Amino acid sequence: MILADKIIELRKKNGLSQEELAEKLNVSRQSISKWEGAQSIPDMNKILKLSDLFSVSTDYLLKDEIEEMETQVPIEDHDSSAREASVSMEEANAFLAYKSRIATPMAFAVLLFIVSTAPLIALQALQEGGKLPLSENQAGGIGVILLLFIIGIGTALFLKNSMDGERFAYLKKEPLNTAYGVNGMIAERKAKLQSSYTIQTILGVLVCILSTTPLFFSMIFFPDQDMAMAIAVPFLLLLVGIGSFLLVRAS
Repeated sequence: MILADKIIELRKKNGLSQEELAEKLNVSRQSISKWEGAQSIPDMNKILKLSDLFSVSTDYLLKDEIEEMETQVPIEDHDSSAREASVSMEEANAFLAYKSRIATPMAFAVLLFIVSTAPLIALQALQEGGKLPLSENQAGGIGVILLLFIIGIGTALFLKNSMDGERFAYLKKEPLNTAYGVNGMIAERKAKLQSSYTIQTILGVLVCILSTTPLFFSMIFFPDQDMAMAIAVPFLLLLVGIGSFLLVRAS
């Protein structure tokens, strides 16, 4: 049995969560997760602390061929009411697949919310400029209908994808006990996606910053046309929506 498995076994037998063990050893929970995921090993000082804490020999901890503990003393002052949610490799993969699946729909829902008023603004501007054969009430009515339709689609996307993830709600509410290899798998996926995350975040911020350019273009090239200024607003909203889409999808 390797050191990682021994730490998991000792921690569970003494009824400790990763957070509680980390507190007793004066390390971070991430350190405990890495030890238990065989991603790193404790230094000798921490090995000695583990030996004292669990009342086992350092030989037992360090030598893989030693499978049985000599002694074990339950740890005092432990809140036995604490419970950990076990996260298997299958559950972790299912959660990551869910997050990947909803990234685009949720980001698109945010985009729809942001641009929902754009058709109303554009229709009213075109009507006032005499570019549409519609009355003011007709243009406003069509714009409101489109606004409600767009918001409805965005809300449906948001609610559906949120409800699909209810089975994973416990991951945010309860202490977690990840199975062997889960932390390493997550770290590997995070490393693979890091460059994509960085690029999308940079592009999203850049598009949001540039979103005001339609207004400045209208002011520079059409300084005396109110309609041009009004038409620039929907383009501003569209750019903000695209930037937000990229940021939400990346996150």
